[in-house]
Amino acid sequence: MANKSVEKYTHYYERWATYHSSRQKALVDLQRMHTVYIEKLSDSQCQVKSQLKFITEAWLQIVECRRVLKWTYVYGYYLPDNQHAKKQFFEFLQGEAESVLERLHGCAEKELQVFLSDDVAQSKEFNDKELQDVAPSKEFNDKELQDVAPSKEFDDKELQVLL
Repeated sequence: MANKSVEKYTHYYERWATYHSSRQKALVDLQRMHTVYIEKLSDSQCQVKSQLKFITEAWLQIVECRRVLKWTYVYGYYLPDNQHAKKQFFEFLQGEAESVLERLHGCAEKELQVFLSDDVAQSKEFNDKELQDVAPSKEFNDKELQDVAPSKEFDDKELQVLL
């Protein structure tokens, strides 16, 4: 019994810590994007910075998703083991949120390299895809997991400094 309890705690704590550190990395990436890449993109794509705000919005959404997912592991830890249906549904929602986040993060991180090139047609395609990925993840966070995580003010002092 005690060993199972330690394993459960370790499982949930490790995932909480992983999302905590990945959120910290996302904050660093957001800062780099905001201070370095937006200027480069504006110059290389001949676009005003306001047209590139979707990139910053995507990174803000990544940071927010990682914050919410971090706290879902605290919620999951305290879900009673005897509420199987509730736990299964919660884990399904958690998995969906993680999937959407990874898709958005992949788009913002890897496919941004295409946007950094001089190919304006590819950049337009990236912009459209990025905006499509931001909306579902924001909607998912707002509706499905809003009661799981503490308020944004609890965990977002770093964002105030960055922006």
